[in-house]
Amino acid sequence: MYAVLFRSLSDKVTIGDFDFCTDDAKLLYSCHALELPWLDNTRKKSCIPEGTYDVQVVPATVNIKYEHLHILNVPDRDGIKIHIANYVSDLLGCVAPGTYAFDMNNDGIIDVGDSTKAFNQIMALVKKQGYTAKNKKTFKLIICS
Repeated sequence: MYAVLFRSLSDKVTIGDFDFCTDDAKLLYSCHALELPWLDNTRKKSCIPEGTYDVQVVPATVNIKYEHLHILNVPDRDGIKIHIANYVSDLLGCVAPGTYAFDMNNDGIIDVGDSTKAFNQIMALVKKQGYTAKNKKTFKLIICS
């Protein structure tokens, strides 16, 4: 399995299409993704650079109280997660999935809705494909604009 995040960058937010595929390129699940804008990979203020990363299921933490996905080996960054969030103000460099994208709070910035639903579908898919926090198996995430 692998995932591809096709992003559209702006000065306020990054919105993307997030596709999860089998190794032979069959689409398993698709949703939207929300990230911070591109600000030269500045810690806690920018989305991460384009590239290919390993992703691993990790256990709940003090800050994220449910199993989530950790994007590994991001240049000059750490702690980058895929987790539930609806607004760019909820993010510090991470990626939030959602089933739809529009300005939910009328602040002029695109948000994602049903983040919990999208995230739960991703986690169910990831686990069904054999990726767990216990086995630390990773899958590839390709990020492009």
